[in-house]
Amino acid sequence: MIRINLLGQPRPKNKRAAASAAAVMEMGEVGSPKLKLIVVVLLVGVFNAAYWYRLDKEKQSIAAKTQVALRRNAELADVKARYMERQKQAEPTSDAST
Repeated sequence: MIRINLLGQPRPKNKRAAASAAAVMEMGEVGSPKLKLIVVVLLVGVFNAAYWYRLDKEKQSIAAKTQVALRRNAELADVKARYMERQKQAEPTSDAST
C-alpha cells in the first residue's frame, strides 16, 4: 500500500517517534512581533481616541449645563433683589405705626 504524507512533516525513523509526532499539533506562524506590536498600538490608539471623544462630549455637556445654571442663578438673584426691596419698603410703614 502506498502512503502519502499530507502533513508535510518529515517521516519518522521509528514507530515511537511517529506516535509523539502525531500528538504534537503545530500552530503555524501567527505573525511577526512587529505586526503584533503595531496591532496593539493601533488598538490602544483607537481606545484612547474613543475615551477622549467621550470625555470631550461630557465636557461640552457640563459646560452647557453650567451656562443654563448661571442664567437661572442670575434670574433668581434678580427676583431675590426685588423681593428684598419690597421687604424694605414694607418695613418702615409697619414701624411707623408703632
